[in-house]
Amino acid sequence: SGSLVEQVERATEDLGASVVSSEPEVKDRLARQALERAMDCIFQLSNDFGDQVAAYRVTHSEISPFVLAANLGSRISVDKKFAQTFDLWEVAGKNSKSSVAADFSVGTDNLIYGPLLDASAGASAWVGDPEDEFENRKHRFLQNCREQLACLPANTRLLHAIGGLNGIGHRHLSFPQQQQLTSELFRVIEDMSVEVPIMVSFDFPWAERLAWSVGGMHPLQVADSLLRQALPVSFIGLDINLDYWPAGSVVRDPLQWIELIDIWSQLGLPLVLSLRIPQQFGASSEDETEKKTVNVIRQGMDDRQRLELVRVVLKVLAARPNVHGCIFPQWSDHDDPRFPSGGLMSVNGQPKELLLELERFQSDVLKPEERNS
Repeated sequence: SGSLVEQVERATEDLGASVVSSEPEVKDRLARQALERAMDCIFQLSNDFGDQVAAYRVTHSEISPFVLAANLGSRISVDKKFAQTFDLWEVAGKNSKSSVAADFSVGTDNLIYGPLLDASAGASAWVGDPEDEFENRKHRFLQNCREQLACLPANTRLLHAIGGLNGIGHRHLSFPQQQQLTSELFRVIEDMSVEVPIMVSFDFPWAERLAWSVGGMHPLQVADSLLRQALPVSFIGLDINLDYWPAGSVVRDPLQWIELIDIWSQLGLPLVLSLRIPQQFGASSEDETEKKTVNVIRQGMDDRQRLELVRVVLKVLAARPNVHGCIFPQWSDHDDPRFPSGGLMSVNGQPKELLLELERFQSDVLKPEERNS
């Protein structure tokens, strides 16, 4: 658009004026102004690009649809409005066989089941005593998976086998153990003749752990090693816990998200992103805020800025045909104490602005024909 071209020209002029200025204060002010204008350009470009290409995608049936999903867990039968509003794949949540078996008759058309193991959660993901030997824990875990797969809901459209590979759970589950578990779980799935597409997801998809962890691996290396074993992986998941530390990703501009998608697309498999971002920090009850958590919120952005980032990033993701969907893995703030304020609902049961934004995105971007009619 003309306004974008104008903004780029003004940013370039500010940068040039900063370079030739001999006054330090003026040089600094103009340089910062150039950076701010450039960032505004990136967001405007990404927003326009997302609007145009996403609109093309939703009107061409030969391109796979972009799907939103949320982890309703045991609330599948309670929060029907959410399912009806979004027309989503819902996520059963890890080890939630009992809640799904009781509630999946509510008419949920498409279900994502899993993950059977969240490798990023460390010892808490295991059945039994975490101090027990690995072989004993592995045996109990695989037996638990067999029991879940034996009563897998018939409306399951995607089986999330293992999530959070290459995450901080390595402190309790080494990389070789993660790979061994993944391989043996796939054998269990094959033995039980489960004919559902399978997803494996990876934590720290930007490879942040390489910057601060001794002996870390790039998650692409982990993914490549699994695919070289000819495991029947149908989808690659990217787990992004935005603006958390240490088990999270720093905020990046939308163009860097496009770059991330392009890099992971080289594996040749469709991608599903799992996105969590804090909102309304401090709105939890006193008991909740006193809980010990694994992560802290960086607080470099306010709620409005985070919401604007998600709004643009979702459009960018919908504009990339290789991205088949985005999962929001935490329904309520109290569902996962590792990520404070990371839910779509507050602990008081009130929908956050992020949930309302997802509803708007669903109606305005993914189903514009319904809005127009």
